Amino acid sequence: MANGTSAATTSRAFRPADHGFDETLAYFDGGGSSYYRPFKAQGGKWHWNQKLDAPQDYLSDHIAQRVGLFLEQRATQHPAEPFFLYVAHPAAHSPIQSRADDQAHFEAKARESGWLDPVSPQYAGLLKGMDRSIGAILDQLDTLGLAANTAVIFLSDNGGLPKETNSKPLRGGKSMQYEGGIRVPMIVRWPGRTAAGSSSSVPGDVADIYPTLMEIAGVDYADFKNDPTTDGRSLTPLFTDPGNRQKGYGRTEFYQFYGKMGYKGY
Repeated sequence: MANGTSAATTSRAFRPADHGFDETLAYFDGGGSSYYRPFKAQGGKWHWNQKLDAPQDYLSDHIAQRVGLFLEQRATQHPAEPFFLYVAHPAAHSPIQSRADDQAHFEAKARESGWLDPVSPQYAGLLKGMDRSIGAILDQLDTLGLAANTAVIFLSDNGGLPKETNSKPLRGGKSMQYEGGIRVPMIVRWPGRTAAGSSSSVPGDVADIYPTLMEIAGVDYADFKNDPTTDGRSLTPLFTDPGNRQKGYGRTEFYQFYGKMGYKGY
């Protein structure tokens, strides 16, 4: 389940279905689709303004519903086979649209607390919808008996929107090269391997996710880790030992965004 820009994801060179995914539920507006009629393509077929059947036709609920069906199928039809599931939640990306009941919940809190920003209840409702969706997915893993043998990794692609929220105490936000724009938390649930409540301050990069997943899946990373087309390194040692700083883990990175350049060495 993914989202992306139309130029990239409608081309065969970039479509998930042409990169080994058996099932695809995708939309292609780069995070700008409505949360009520977002899907334009499913598998190899196009569906314009598809009506959703989840409660209130809300995207975050629909994602949890579809993921639940996928997990149930894996547990019943392929219980001994490993699986990879990529869920790219559009929340909390614009447009800022939340379910009516979620927005009403935070509007009431806003009246009690004296919030002045009218966008805050909408944004909070958007986050609540994503939280509910992720919780439903984790509950389904537990219900189906898959949780004990499943690693779950959650992270964002950038910092918060400066107008709707902030990344304090970090400076800046999305579209900026300050840490508020490029530094985000990552949460891991890996029963039996990652201790609950543990944490690490060692920085990683989104390019590390691919080799990390390869190692978790038992793929011999040594076969391709020196390939110049493969960036990143496995974060698995940090998952199992948060204090592990791996000799030689430090690196220099450059970040570019619309002509802006950021640099970080560690």
